[in-house]
Amino acid sequence: MVRDDSIKSLKDFTEQHRIAMPAVRVSNQAILLQMACEKEFGVGNHSKLDTITITMAHPDATIAMISGSKDVLPTSPPCRSRTGRRRRPAFAA
Repeated sequence: MVRDDSIKSLKDFTEQHRIAMPAVRVSNQAILLQMACEKEFGVGNHSKLDTITITMAHPDATIAMISGSKDVLPTSPPCRSRTGRRRRPAFAA
């Protein structure tokens, strides 16, 4: 999700923007951003946007995005279950 309409690609980000994610450099979102940077800016530039990424939990990042204080929120699906059913713990009888 991007709040700023002027952002059309990774090249449009400036030092004034902030990208919120669950964990900088190690979350799935951070790794995908680094892969996209490497593709967009060339080999060795995977960390080009690391200076504008910040760590923020999903609920806090959503509130920040809605209030207008953050520019980008890379999200993940709320439920990762393929069947939609909860699994029973292995120790349950």
